[in-house]
Amino acid sequence: MIRRPHYDYDLLVLGSGAAGSTAALIVARADKKVAIVEADTFGGETPNWGDIPMRTLLSAAQLYTRAQRSRVFGADVERINFDYLAAQHWKDTVIERTGASDNEHYYNQQGIDTYYGRGRLVDEHTVAIGDHVVTTERILIATGGHIVPPAIAGIESIEWLTPRAALALERRPRSVLIIGATTTGIELGYFFAVCGAKVSIAEQSSRILPNEDEEVSEAVSSLLQHNQSMKIYTQTTIRSISQTERGTVLVQHVQGGIERSFEVEHVVVATTPEPTLVDGLDAAGVEFSNHGITVDQFFQTNVRTIYAAGQVLGNDMPTQTVLAEGRFAAYNILNSRSPISLDYDIVPRTTCIYPEIASVGFNEDDCIKRDLKINKVLVPLGTIARSNTSDFREGFVKLISDKHGVLLGGTIVAPHASELIQEITLAIQNDLTAEQLADVPHIFLTWSEAIRTAASKLSRKQRV
Repeated sequence: MIRRPHYDYDLLVLGSGAAGSTAALIVARADKKVAIVEADTFGGETPNWGDIPMRTLLSAAQLYTRAQRSRVFGADVERINFDYLAAQHWKDTVIERTGASDNEHYYNQQGIDTYYGRGRLVDEHTVAIGDHVVTTERILIATGGHIVPPAIAGIESIEWLTPRAALALERRPRSVLIIGATTTGIELGYFFAVCGAKVSIAEQSSRILPNEDEEVSEAVSSLLQHNQSMKIYTQTTIRSISQTERGTVLVQHVQGGIERSFEVEHVVVATTPEPTLVDGLDAAGVEFSNHGITVDQFFQTNVRTIYAAGQVLGNDMPTQTVLAEGRFAAYNILNSRSPISLDYDIVPRTTCIYPEIASVGFNEDDCIKRDLKINKVLVPLGTIARSNTSDFREGFVKLISDKHGVLLGGTIVAPHASELIQEITLAIQNDLTAEQLADVPHIFLTWSEAIRTAASKLSRKQRV
């Protein structure tokens, strides 16, 4: 009889962020012995310096933006102002309420052992944390990513900021350059602009939010420049950055073949994070590159006992996607003989400015790349009654279906879009048609009526 090897743990997780902590909790609740290794702050980015603090500050900025527009409703907002320090205090209060400072204790309460330090793979069953060595039947690598400075002459000569550092600024900046028009870059730019800072965004692509539909990029760019006085530089290359004698930063850039320069107080790098690879991947035989760890559709590496999930895979995914990867990785670790794969197309995306942007499924570019024959419709918010009562018309709902009317994708630019998108997500997940979505009763005088209107128009288009 072959005796099964004895290990210290059934699963050891490297990284306590969204993917790692989710997987650890699921496996621990399946009565398995689990440990988490963390090199920075327990809980990872989301509760400590990512989504929780970011969304807290964005909520304050959205509230202020709406208040500025409220005179038409009879509200006296003549003396309203944005208190940056008060917003920062509120952010710290929210972080404390989430229990982020006590995450390690929470894991221990769930029966999960915790180790502070940088884990190093010794082999496919062994991890060293400093001088301490533990063995484990399975390993999940979920060490996330980190921001690296772009290849710009002189950037190392200044104190450039990561999004994490930018959110922790103790004083409202007078002016900011944000490099990268990703969701994070746009959200940071919006927040600082609402605070009263002069904000510039530089992006090498032809438009901001390049992973969204072109209509989104055009609408958001117009809104940010008109309502928040932001300067947006697309198709722009930053040639050099240098510190001036006045303490500001001189930025030299090229756009459309024309060289220009301007000065700012702070430079924030909001480009795609690089994967934070663990030491010992070679020793354990794990395949990887500078772009991340290689896994199959079940989040398993080429080494049978080692899995990976989250930004360490080299994908710049929102937290909801990373959480899903952690859940699926946990399921597959527990059910290795019948693994399942994640359908990334049904995980929604959002950018929480005002108005919010949310999308799910295929955008139009995705359909073109796949050579899909589609029908599409775009409904401006101004077509529904709620836009009149709320005095807000600057947005739309766009739906895409295949030739049979089955929904493939949806995009919303509207107040509360991050909540509204769940209806379209459920429809796509269950292969519903535009007609079926249009048949769902929607409450009169809600933003969701724009979804019903779009679905109704798309179903009629399919029948023609």
